[in-house]
Amino acid sequence: MTKPVTRTRFLATYNYPGSFFPESTTKEITAPTFATAVAEGPDEAGYFKKDGWYSVEIISKTEKMFTSGDDIAWVPEDTERVLRAVVGTKTHYSEIEDDERNRILISNIKSNSKDGFGVETRRGNWQIADDYDLVVDPEDA
Repeated sequence: MTKPVTRTRFLATYNYPGSFFPESTTKEITAPTFATAVAEGPDEAGYFKKDGWYSVEIISKTEKMFTSGDDIAWVPEDTERVLRAVVGTKTHYSEIEDDERNRILISNIKSNSKDGFGVETRRGNWQIADDYDLVVDPEDA
């Protein structure tokens, strides 16, 4: 009896700000680390620029090989989130200027975060800090 053949792939989904919802692109990377996601990020061409994304989610995907005659199919067995990182400046809502322009932002951070922190991403949009495993300073990305 032959042992089933499996493989593990690492996929990185890079998020870009969109008009109403984030845009994203996904590509396979060689290792499940933030450094690898940065090094092997999207090409410089078009909308999905290498340094234009504000967050990345890395998953590990285990697949099992099935064969039928000459055909080979890889069927997903297990998917696990490895890392969710955002690039930006972590800021407590109390540090944001409390004026008419920022009231909704402050309210959203207070209401949707566990610890009162948001992240102003390198692309200028805001995210809730505790939605991510890692907040990376833009100079380190």
